[in-house]
Amino acid sequence: HLPAFGATLGAAWLLWTTAVPAVPADGKQSLSWEEFPASTDPNAVCMDGSRGGVYVSAADGNTEQAQYYILYLEGGGWCWNAETCNARCRWSETLQMCISPLASSKLWEDTVFQAGLLATDPSLTPLWGANKFFLRYCTGDAHMGSRGASPETSGWHFRGQETIIASLRIMVEKYGLGSVPGQTLLFGGGSAGARGAMVNLDYLPGLLDELGARGVATLGFLDSPYWIDESPDAAATPPSTFAGFGITTREAYALLNLSGRATGECLLAYPGEDWKCAFGQYRMPFIRTPYLMVASQFDAFQLGLNVGHYPSTKQEIDYAEAFAKGTYEAVTKLVELSVFNNSGLYSMACWSHSTSLTESFSTATVKGVSNAGALSTFLGLSPGSLINMDTCEGFECGSCRELVVV
Repeated sequence: HLPAFGATLGAAWLLWTTAVPAVPADGKQSLSWEEFPASTDPNAVCMDGSRGGVYVSAADGNTEQAQYYILYLEGGGWCWNAETCNARCRWSETLQMCISPLASSKLWEDTVFQAGLLATDPSLTPLWGANKFFLRYCTGDAHMGSRGASPETSGWHFRGQETIIASLRIMVEKYGLGSVPGQTLLFGGGSAGARGAMVNLDYLPGLLDELGARGVATLGFLDSPYWIDESPDAAATPPSTFAGFGITTREAYALLNLSGRATGECLLAYPGEDWKCAFGQYRMPFIRTPYLMVASQFDAFQLGLNVGHYPSTKQEIDYAEAFAKGTYEAVTKLVELSVFNNSGLYSMACWSHSTSLTESFSTATVKGVSNAGALSTFLGLSPGSLINMDTCEGFECGSCRELVVV
């Protein structure tokens, strides 16, 4: 754990990981590192075996906001075979260690600063004064896996499930989660963090019960977990070299051991295709815990890989528009399910992905409603609709100019 050196080497993050600035800016929340103790959570480790940890900002106990706890899982892709997992490490011959913060905690900072949902300004987020826990992502498995290092894993650990349990233990034993009535836990994340929250969400009540925290209301906040099973655009110029989200999820499901977070109901729906229980389009219909899901119709991560770049030719834009239509139709079917009752959807027709820790959380809108406003309604803190969707047609037809590019 080398904070000064880590601020430099940690700057080159993989695509779509959460950017963590070295100094605070207006409204950003400061959170401090707490390492997971080996004595209580020996398997809560990063890919390289270094200790995982969570960044913490405790609430002022004298405010109404103190009843809220946030556990936000960081995003940053995942790996699905030896090649992608080895590349994730970014091995340094000079230092003889992984230098990617997505595979090792050795260069993590002591303090990080986060905006958006985790900001401190009441005008930017409805949970400005909550107890905030930011689970740094270094397990390579979208917070879903549970597998120790072995020759079959090329020596990498995939312990996302264990780092979530370790975070909850700290929240319960040190910060009072479950100690008094009326507390609410908002469990979520962005991108890979949202997908991890998706598969772990319904397991939280049982995990909290095992830790002695009872009576906690659990809700989900899922920012961009909703992959749809579309083949890459073979006609793009140049064509995408990505194998496809379905294929990579099949490989990841076996390598990372994701079976422990596949519910029986989901497995029964897809006999012989267990991997679908780790895939947004197929898993979301089985989530029972109320949640607010953010799903961009022109999801920049999915389209960025399926097309290979920002769409520019007519054919590529046609592909993107068909993708957006498919997303719109899929989430429309999702909200019609009875299981969706008390959940919420926020879907803009823009090229965007996982903006909940950026200024766009409070500035970008769907029909005049920001993501922050939608969350406030979902939490019962302000009136409004639980369903906020752009219904326009055409490439990036939403209020996309309000997005803050980071």
